[in-house]
Amino acid sequence: MTRLNKPRLYSIIYLLIGVFLILHSEKSAAQWQSLPLNSTRHFTSVVFSNNVGIISSDDDYALYRSTDFGLNWTRENTGMVIHTKVITTKPHTFFVNGYNSGYIYYTKNDGVTWDSVFLRNINLTSVSFPNPAVGYVSTGGDFLYASVDSGKTWNEILSKGCVNEIVNPHLIVFSTPGTGFIYWANDPFIPVTRDSGKTFSCDSVFNEYNLCFDMCFPSPAIGYACGSPKLMYKTIDSGKTWFPENNGINTNTLFSVYFLNDTSGYASGIEGAIYHTADGGKNWVLQQSGTSRTLNSIHFVSKDTGYAVGDSGTFLRTFNGGFAGLKSVINQNSTISIFPNPTKGAFSINLPEDESGSVEILDVSGKILKKESFEGKQIRLNSIDLSPGMYLFHLSTKNGAYYGKVIIS
Repeated sequence: MTRLNKPRLYSIIYLLIGVFLILHSEKSAAQWQSLPLNSTRHFTSVVFSNNVGIISSDDDYALYRSTDFGLNWTRENTGMVIHTKVITTKPHTFFVNGYNSGYIYYTKNDGVTWDSVFLRNINLTSVSFPNPAVGYVSTGGDFLYASVDSGKTWNEILSKGCVNEIVNPHLIVFSTPGTGFIYWANDPFIPVTRDSGKTFSCDSVFNEYNLCFDMCFPSPAIGYACGSPKLMYKTIDSGKTWFPENNGINTNTLFSVYFLNDTSGYASGIEGAIYHTADGGKNWVLQQSGTSRTLNSIHFVSKDTGYAVGDSGTFLRTFNGGFAGLKSVINQNSTISIFPNPTKGAFSINLPEDESGSVEILDVSGKILKKESFEGKQIRLNSIDLSPGMYLFHLSTKNGAYYGKVIIS
């Protein structure tokens, strides 16, 4: 039998401990970065389309807009209007409800200019588009508004059924153009329509009294609902039945849920909580967001790139899915430099010390466009045939991973 000397034995033990920590580090050292917005407002929702992001606030008469993946933001005054929900329906197109104005605001040029449609002098509480053409708006009354022409015109729907018992619903979510859900308050019943809002029934229920704050349907049949207390419900039959799926969730209130597909999703809530599931909600793992402030909205544009906003102007961003062990280049003070940037095609990535590994160029959706191996302190990328725009680079080395951005002019 071969006997290991003590130094080698200790090295193996340390290696095994290191592997264990890496494999179990999502819970202990997740990677979310807090970026300042010079605001103390109550942010209610965030959404990105490619490199452009919009943040809404319910105590500020303005929207916040970024064109560089959230690194820099501008406050855009919209008058005496409070916004509670912003969504994107397709590239360059965003919608936001004017809660206290009766207006729906929309842009088709990434927020450079905004147009509006007046519906009625009433609170508009939420907006949902199951596809780019069909949209719905909930109001402070017993009626909804629907659009079938990408939000250009809206028609009032005086819904029938149990929805008449609901006053001022705060949530409307449509999983398909015909199937939608609205929610009001602490009630086990979830009014559901399967005829485009003409009639509602209350046959969709939670198993107990809960307060639902958000829903997400990654596909027509599979949906998730979050709220309080410790509410995370799932449906696999288009909302006909719901069942608890909250193993690992210890946070009392969750305000936002977002799924990239049927199995991979995130939820955020009070005390800076961000949870991740990779198995369709069977198990949830708490990530370390780096803040104790309430996070009201979470949104991902790819499996790696996500954003969260909350109280007191809180804005968080990750380029690695919130997992541990990855470093991120997020500002010009980083020890990694890119030159020239912007570039017409060729550029260099300069590292503080010799490294070896691989470099990937990705589009803003996370698709890998180019991959090369490298060794040394400088990575020279000479033949990049990309359309003008913003791209991400991802370095994988023995010391970790780095993300950054490059602009092709």
